[in-house]
Amino acid sequence: MPPGAVRPGRRIRQPDPPIKINEVLTASPPPGLDTIELLNPTGSDVTLGGWFLTDDNNVPKKFRIPDGTVIRAGDFVVFDERHFNAVPGSSNSFALSSRGEKVYLFSADLAGNLTGYDHGFAFGAAAEGVSFGRHIISTGHERFPPQISFTPARPTAVRGSARWSSPRSCTIPRPARMNSWSSGMSVATPSCFMIRCIRRTGGD
Repeated sequence: MPPGAVRPGRRIRQPDPPIKINEVLTASPPPGLDTIELLNPTGSDVTLGGWFLTDDNNVPKKFRIPDGTVIRAGDFVVFDERHFNAVPGSSNSFALSSRGEKVYLFSADLAGNLTGYDHGFAFGAAAEGVSFGRHIISTGHERFPPQISFTPARPTAVRGSARWSSPRSCTIPRPARMNSWSSGMSVATPSCFMIRCIRRTGGD
């Protein structure tokens, strides 16, 4: 068989989509909640069910994103501590420290096998109510500076030149321990809840 040829019947796995951790709030003032926002910068919807969020890149399989979670092209999805810290102290939960640590996203299949993609960053101590947001500098590298304001499911405050459309909703399964609804969320069905998503329509 020539070099580089694919054996007949062999399935070529497509690369995992580059979903980004876009903003995190780690020092939420009561009654607020620590929050992780993900961004889909691609032009296609992405199914995130089975992927993992963690605060330790050496222990990737902490919070498993529920099956059926879809992040639409150019949109955001937001998880808060009712999701990733539903059972504090358990092996499948974690908290974000206001004194600084890490946060990572790992791709996986529905069987829980990691598929090779990860994205995340380390952050330092945060002032109360101040989030860290993804920003691309002139060299093309990512930085996660403190934000002017916390903007879940909206562009981070440093992106003043971007143009965005009106909010719309996307659905992720409702966490089992959620007993109340925070601002910006509305009940969709007994088994899921809606979060506000915004689609990028142009700009840098």
